[in-house]
Amino acid sequence: MHETRGLVALCLAACCGVLWGSAAAAGGNRDSDIEKNIVSEFKTGVETAPDGVVPPAPAAEQQNEAALRAELADARSEIARLQGIVKRILEANRREKADMHYNIGCVFRSGGQYLKAEQEFLKALVIAPDDADVHYNLGILYEENLKNPAKARKHYERYVELAPSEKDAARVSEWLTGLGM
Repeated sequence: MHETRGLVALCLAACCGVLWGSAAAAGGNRDSDIEKNIVSEFKTGVETAPDGVVPPAPAAEQQNEAALRAELADARSEIARLQGIVKRILEANRREKADMHYNIGCVFRSGGQYLKAEQEFLKALVIAPDDADVHYNLGILYEENLKNPAKARKHYERYVELAPSEKDAARVSEWLTGLGM
């Protein structure tokens, strides 16, 4: 607060000089006009200046700006970290949904509900189009249960493309040859 009063006093002194000179130049009453103006300016300055406010020195402004920039960089880094976490959560959720549809498809197929199995496998492919296991099971479903060799071939080919080193890939390649399409 001491510095604020010092600042107000400095401003007041500057105002006094300006007001004193303008009143004298205008030929006004030095005592009453100047005193009224000084008191008015002082009251305005005191009423509008917040307590304890010290104008920052240029070095203090630079330090404050540097601190704010560091905080902004930290905040941006934290945002990027959190975005990575959200992305991993969304990917895990997407994968779980695809697995859920795949598993339901397997249950329907084993229960003889082939059209429902097909629907679930296709839902899994919408979520995870490069899931080799879904293509494999759809190939089997189309070949053995739904008697649609063209669709079976499409999914068998995709399975071999996605998982050429899987143990079933050689067998699927044989099935493709056996389908003769």
